[in-house]
Amino acid sequence: MKTSDARTDFTLTNHIFGIDPSLRSTGWAVVSQIGALVDFGAIVPGDRRGVDRWEYIVDNILIAWAKSVILPDETPRLAFIENYPMGIGRFFGAGRIFDLAEIGGVIKYRLWKDLGVRTVPIATQTAKKAATGSGRATKEQVSETLRKVFPALTTGRKMDETDAVAIALAGRNWIRVEDNVKTVWEERR
Repeated sequence: MKTSDARTDFTLTNHIFGIDPSLRSTGWAVVSQIGALVDFGAIVPGDRRGVDRWEYIVDNILIAWAKSVILPDETPRLAFIENYPMGIGRFFGAGRIFDLAEIGGVIKYRLWKDLGVRTVPIATQTAKKAATGSGRATKEQVSETLRKVFPALTTGRKMDETDAVAIALAGRNWIRVEDNVKTVWEERR
């Protein structure tokens, strides 16, 4: 998907939805345009396998999405989802990247099919930079930094939740850049 395609029907809303897809624990978070943490959570499918696992994760993402809608004009029109880290096969085996791609694809499809929501991929390094100022930060550094900024992310929480917050914050930055590019483009006409 090209960036311009993602922007076609997007109207700026107050809430930004971030997703950190995983088969073990999928994190999700909603942040506001001013950077406040609205809501967050993790979806843990337990011992479910195969399609049952996918359905459980995706159905709960859709429930989290519905929960994030406080007022109709605050409904997010875009979801920001962590892009697939292509180098992961070297460390965890090639099957892991395919599993992540499958669950990410199912999440994207259902958000579009059921809610008309477009997804924008966010590189892991971009999310890390949005959270810590460095694209080379470790998961622990991202988690530690965000816990200082958002006390609700207490130490007992899953790192998938803090990763989802970082993705949502990167999405917030993406929206601001896109709006600035659009403004400059319109001024040049």
